[in-house]
Amino acid sequence: MDSKQSDVEQKKRIPYTFLNHAPPPAEAHLATEMEDNEYRLIARLPGFQRDCIMVSTRKKRTLHIAADSWAPGGGHFEKRVTFDYDADLTRVRAEFDGEHLRIIVPRKDYRQSWFGAHSD
Repeated sequence: MDSKQSDVEQKKRIPYTFLNHAPPPAEAHLATEMEDNEYRLIARLPGFQRDCIMVSTRKKRTLHIAADSWAPGGGHFEKRVTFDYDADLTRVRAEFDGEHLRIIVPRKDYRQSWFGAHSD
């Protein structure tokens, strides 16, 4: 197999050569917590820059987090989190302090009683 043919095969396997396909750094991870009124997600992203982090929602139930770092030891971090129907993904808040990405997803109040939905 010549080098030209192997280059073509390499491009077929990696459709977007401009993306960073390196694995995430070993110390990058995602922790989740559930409170009565919100979900909290904390992603540890050492070495990542704020402008290379994307948080988006999909299909009213999925939160998508993607981050890229081209620094030595960096890589690509990507997680999708699917929530129950009580998550209000229209009011997501996120902040990044240079190492931790904190995401708050409010929960809708779906408490039920014998007489219908409960309202405060």
